[in-house]
Amino acid sequence: MRLALVLSSALASWPASAGAHRIDLDGGRHTLEPVVRGPLAVLPVVADQIGPAPDVMTLDEASKAGTVKVEEVSQSGTVNRLVVTNRGRKPLLILAGEVVQGGKQDRILGQDTVLGPRERLEVQAFCVEHGRWNRQGSFENAGEAANAKVRFEAKSGNQSGVWAEVDKKLASTGATSETHTLRAATEKERGATEVARRELAAALDRLPARDRSRIVGYVASVSGKVVSVDTFAHPSLAARYRSKLLRSYVLEAAGTAASLRPAAPAADEVAGLRRKLDAAKPAGQKDKRAGYLLESERGDDLVRSRVVGAHGEPLVDSIQTR
Repeated sequence: MRLALVLSSALASWPASAGAHRIDLDGGRHTLEPVVRGPLAVLPVVADQIGPAPDVMTLDEASKAGTVKVEEVSQSGTVNRLVVTNRGRKPLLILAGEVVQGGKQDRILGQDTVLGPRERLEVQAFCVEHGRWNRQGSFENAGEAANAKVRFEAKSGNQSGVWAEVDKKLASTGATSETHTLRAATEKERGATEVARRELAAALDRLPARDRSRIVGYVASVSGKVVSVDTFAHPSLAARYRSKLLRSYVLEAAGTAASLRPAAPAADEVAGLRRKLDAAKPAGQKDKRAGYLLESERGDDLVRSRVVGAHGEPLVDSIQTR
C-alpha cells in the first residue's frame, strides 16, 4: 500500500505516553523508537514482509563504477536543466536533492527518477550556488544530499526558495561563501556531521538483528517537527542510502537553536502531518521512466514523490516538509 494511505490511516494512533514512539503503519510497516542526537531524532521504519530486492544502481555506485555522466545541456548551459547519461547495464536511480559539483555552478538533481540502461536524459536541476556562472570542469557526484528544506523547495519547483534555504543554512552554520554555495555549509560542518552520522549509525547498528534486517527507511524530525520521510522498496536499498540520508538529516539540524521540545515528534505533530497528507493533491502529470511510474503530490507545507514499480510497489517514497 502506498505510503500516503499508510500514514493517513495510521498516524492518528500515535501513543501519547512519554517514550512511546512507535507508529503502526498499514502494510506491515512501523517505526521503531527514535535514535536521538541533540535536536535531531531519526526513527527507523521496518517492514514485516520483505519482497525481492530491486536491481538498480544508485548515483554513488554508478559514479564509483564510472557508468554515469552529468553535464550541462549545452555550452551556454541552463540553470534548471542537466543531462545525465547512464552508461551502465542496470537502471540508474536518482533521488531529488542529490548534489553534483562543478559545471557552471553546483546543482542538486530536482526529481526522483530512473534512467534505463544506456539512456541519456535531460533532467530537472536546481542551483545551490547562485553566485557563480562560469565553468569549473565537469560535474562530479558530491556523495551528498541537500538538507530537507532545500529538498522541499526543489521538489516544489521553487528556485528562489532553494537559494533562500541555502543562504539560511549558510547563516545558521556560520559558513561563508563568495558564491553562496551549499557546499560551504557542508564542508564547514563536515567534521561534526561525520561524528553525528557515526553515532547515529552506531545506534542503529545496535538494534536487534531482526529489526536491522527489516529497516526500509527513516522518519527524521528536528525539535519535534517531522522534516523528512524516506522509505524504499527493500532493506538493501535503504542501507545503500543510509549514510547519505543521515548526513542530510544532520545538516538539516545543524545550527538549530536549543529547544525545550523533545527531538522526537509528539502526537499533535503526527496528527498534523496526517491531515496534510490527506489534503495533498497530485502535482503535475504522472511520468513513466524505465518501467517505473513517477508520481508527486503537494499539500500544505508538504511535498511527496514516489517512484512506483509495475506492480504498484514504491521503489522510493519520499516526503519533505517546509
